[in-house]
Amino acid sequence: MTATLDDRRLDDFEVPLPGSWTQIAFAEANHEAQHAVAAVLFDVTVCEVRIDRPDVGTLGHTVTEKHPEKWRRAVVAIAPVAFAGKAGSRPDLLATDSDVWHAAVDYFDSGRPLDEWPAFVAMVRELLSLPSSRRAITAVSGALLERGALRGDEVHSLIESEVTSSQPLRTVRA
Repeated sequence: MTATLDDRRLDDFEVPLPGSWTQIAFAEANHEAQHAVAAVLFDVTVCEVRIDRPDVGTLGHTVTEKHPEKWRRAVVAIAPVAFAGKAGSRPDLLATDSDVWHAAVDYFDSGRPLDEWPAFVAMVRELLSLPSSRRAITAVSGALLERGALRGDEVHSLIESEVTSSQPLRTVRA
């Protein structure tokens, strides 16, 4: 699940209780890591990523700052679904999956043409499939499994060190 920073401040990070995420599977840590890596690749600031406080209907969350370009927020929301190859052929405003619904709303609000959705999803999947992006996903998910939660600066540092270890950080600009 993704969320944007509204009333919370960046310094409101709550340290997880030891072992509070022990029931979380690798897949959920990977899911949140994919949101985080997509955010960094698309120049959206990550505030925190957590898997230590599962809620009803969600096993973790990635909080980002609100980016003025809504298509970038759509990228962050759809990242795990696109990476898994499960995004539909159109943005789905009736989706029951929170990530798919948020991506659809932000995509529609961005004013991008509907017929570009398949190419949009393919671009997200392609960037997340790069070896450097996969290493970054692994680094973030591993840190999440170890610690339960990461501050935004930690997330950015992990991703940038993995992505720049073999090539320059490739961020997508408008």
